[in-house]
Amino acid sequence: MKNVVYITICFFLFAASAYSNHFLEKAEKAYDSKKYKEAITSYEKLISDGYKSYQLYFNLGNSYYRNNDLGKAIYYYELARKIEPNDEDVRINLAISSGKTTDKIDS
Repeated sequence: MKNVVYITICFFLFAASAYSNHFLEKAEKAYDSKKYKEAITSYEKLISDGYKSYQLYFNLGNSYYRNNDLGKAIYYYELARKIEPNDEDVRINLAISSGKTTDKIDS
């Protein structure tokens, strides 16, 4: 799996306050330390504060994927894909996550 962990969100948040930069740095450090729940909390805080970008959704999807929450990973990959439909990394991670799901339907 081609894993892109460090997508430059800095350009997206260049003009943002130190408050939002704190959560971005905290999320990246948590992800690097394999503390995916902490990364999720920080990325979700940025989203709840109104920040939107495909990189933010993609990184949150990666965090959910690493936390074995495929449903939420797929959801955030889909949001990233809506913003940036031609991004190869988003399409690859979405396909991998979707391929790992199983339908629990009794026929």
